[in-house]
Amino acid sequence: MPGTSIDQVLRYMRETSEPVDMISLNTGSITLNTPLVNGTRQTVAIPNSYEDIRQTVFICRERGIIPEPTVLDTGFLSNVVTLVQDGLLPSPRYLLVEFSGRFGDNFLIMPGTPQSYFYLTGCVREIFPKATWIAHGIEESVFTIASLAIMTGAHVRVGFEDRTTLIDGSLATSSADYVAWVVRVARAHGREPATPQEARQLLGLPHHPSEIAEGE
Repeated sequence: MPGTSIDQVLRYMRETSEPVDMISLNTGSITLNTPLVNGTRQTVAIPNSYEDIRQTVFICRERGIIPEPTVLDTGFLSNVVTLVQDGLLPSPRYLLVEFSGRFGDNFLIMPGTPQSYFYLTGCVREIFPKATWIAHGIEESVFTIASLAIMTGAHVRVGFEDRTTLIDGSLATSSADYVAWVVRVARAHGREPATPQEARQLLGLPHHPSEIAEGE
């Protein structure tokens, strides 16, 4: 994020007493433009170099964290291929595929349109035929991308981070409101939401201690 250095991120990952199970590993740099003020915009670049990614992967290995390859454009996906070729990442069993809200929303990544979804996920399928993906949009594209992911047999991420209002325009009270919408749409398409245990298996995460305790 702007204002946060890679050293701060790496130090937190290395020193936190309770490391997370997994992280989203952005596989490229992000560029965006600020709102128009006095006839101009400021361009903000969020760099993410090969060395940044390499160091992040090494700490993930040290702490037992699974890095989730995240792609926001075909250039990001190309970098995932490079990381696999270089032995930094295994061939992914799944990827997080992210889209912006729309054309002209000042994010210099693929906009959240059906055409963008089918093109980028088609590239994923061609390069990593055994992989699936989790998809999400932001703002205007949240429900479009989620619906497409459900209809194409993929998986979904939703929540307050991406949008604050529900499909009817009302303010959500929590991320659970978005999850409830996804469950309704999934079941309408004959798909049953995964249990926490099934989701961990899909993501390649080890059993949670609570699951082990319940099975004893």
